[in-house]
Amino acid sequence: RVTNPKLFERYLLPVYKKASDILHSKGKIVSAHMDGALKCLKDLIPKTGLDVVEAFTPPPLGDLPLSEAREEWGEKIIISANFPETVCLNGVEAIKQYTLEILKTVAPGDAFMLTVTEDIPYKEPNDLLEISLRTITKIMYEYGRYPVKIP
Repeated sequence: RVTNPKLFERYLLPVYKKASDILHSKGKIVSAHMDGALKCLKDLIPKTGLDVVEAFTPPPLGDLPLSEAREEWGEKIIISANFPETVCLNGVEAIKQYTLEILKTVAPGDAFMLTVTEDIPYKEPNDLLEISLRTITKIMYEYGRYPVKIP
């Protein structure tokens, strides 16, 4: 987990809020890298003033499903989600299904970006990085255009 919710609320929330207010007053978009277990912070994150949660980690590595984050945050916060490397270890079909599930969850696609983690092994097994990226890209190209519509 990023941090204990009580510590986050006491020490980090005021800093995020102050920084967000300053940056927003200058017309800036505010983003923070928040990977890992965020479920315990899901009700506090909207209070930070952040516009983007970057490196959002959905299950199986993180503990906050995209659907719950979207339900809690609406489209107020843009979710930039990491594609979990563990899914890539399960083969092409698992990658396809996971990518389609992500798209179903975020459809029509407002306030969402899909990114790919840097942790996908690039050699073993059998050029996993290339296979993973090609599979994700193919699904995104086929179904991920706005507005997202999954048959």
